[in-house]
Amino acid sequence: MKRNTILIFTVSAIILLAAATTIGWKVGRGNSNALWEIVSEQCVPNQQRNGKPVPCLEVNLAEGYVLFDDRNGPYHDLLLPTDKISGIESLELLQQNVPNFFMQAWDRRGHLSREAGKPIKDDYLSLAINSRYGRTQDQLHIHIACLRPEIYQTLNQQFPTLSADWKTLPVKINGHIYLAKTLTANELTQSDPFKTLDRYAQPRNESIGKYGLAMVSTPAGEKVLLASSLDVFNMSLGSVEEIQDFSCALAAMQQHLSQGHDTLPLVVPLLFYHGQRSPYPYTLRWLDGFADAIQAEKLYNAPFPLVDLTVIPDEDIKTHRRVALLELVQKHIRTRDMLELAQDIGLLFERWQVPLPQKRAILFYIARSGNTSRPAEFIEAVAQSLSTDREAIMTIAQQLEKIGFEKGIKHGMQQGMKASARNIARQLLLSGMEPAQVSQITQLSAAELAQLVDSSNE
Repeated sequence: MKRNTILIFTVSAIILLAAATTIGWKVGRGNSNALWEIVSEQCVPNQQRNGKPVPCLEVNLAEGYVLFDDRNGPYHDLLLPTDKISGIESLELLQQNVPNFFMQAWDRRGHLSREAGKPIKDDYLSLAINSRYGRTQDQLHIHIACLRPEIYQTLNQQFPTLSADWKTLPVKINGHIYLAKTLTANELTQSDPFKTLDRYAQPRNESIGKYGLAMVSTPAGEKVLLASSLDVFNMSLGSVEEIQDFSCALAAMQQHLSQGHDTLPLVVPLLFYHGQRSPYPYTLRWLDGFADAIQAEKLYNAPFPLVDLTVIPDEDIKTHRRVALLELVQKHIRTRDMLELAQDIGLLFERWQVPLPQKRAILFYIARSGNTSRPAEFIEAVAQSLSTDREAIMTIAQQLEKIGFEKGIKHGMQQGMKASARNIARQLLLSGMEPAQVSQITQLSAAELAQLVDSSNE
């Protein structure tokens, strides 16, 4: 028995050592306090002395964070606390009065668009913080960057299956196991992602320090958390920045299409290697990163799976869980008077407890783009099916009447519709809605929204 125990321990130690060597164990490399020294010895003192946060992009002492342009990639920022917090394992993150660093990082995402010289869609972006075992620095830092294109595709296939409960994704990402959940409205406003992950880890007698944590956005604007744990046997250190692309190839593709091209450009990937082993010892075929490379090649070299909403009966669509609402709206947005669907939409709002911001976005989208002659009446009909947020929804109907949206539709004049769209956009911006979401609802460009903001400030 003793010999077997020693053998098991020895084999485990060998596996651990091999795994650490293979994936590049990150502990103990370089100066692990380099980021903290930049924050505490340069950015904060420079801001306090002369109002210039260099080498940081921004220092916000009131909110307790700095924004730093990481040199690792052209489109890659870091958000760090101004206080010394070592990382995701720090107990300070679970206290009540600690800033919501994730939301602070999300609110600073606009810098990447300015760096790129063009808007970057929210669902192309991601936030990531590595586990204590998968990082090189002992100062908490949240990576702000685009998603890798193949990760973007994988996640979009999984979004319709997610709920407010943690679940293991049925597909691995980079060969690693990931958990995922949608963020509820309460978790966004009353909590933060660290506490949300801790509520999952505590009953399992785990520390969140073994997890890497990421936040992404669905195309509809819903926030999703991803978590990956230290897992030596699957060669994972919980380094979730692996989902990010610091060159933001997605933005290049988006810009190309927005210029009027009908096809995607070829984005040539180049890997500059300067590792200790020479020559470069690893595969250059990205499909080899999947657990089943053969199946991955079949999937990604074949036409995309099609969901043709135009031929799916409404009753079948209603069984599609959380994605049913979006599918139903998309199917009928141009072909049917949406007033006829008001009750169904209200019931789907109720069944899946859709957060108020998403309710507002969907209703304004229907009122702006849908085939309905009575938008305010439609919204009032939806509100009748709701047990919560009814007053807020009714306010939307009042806003539409106030800004003359129905009058614009009745006249059917393009200029009138444009003016109505500007009025709607101005009201939404004043209510605090994100410009990207306002642009999606009203179909106004970023430049047009900027003009509205400038005129409101005069």
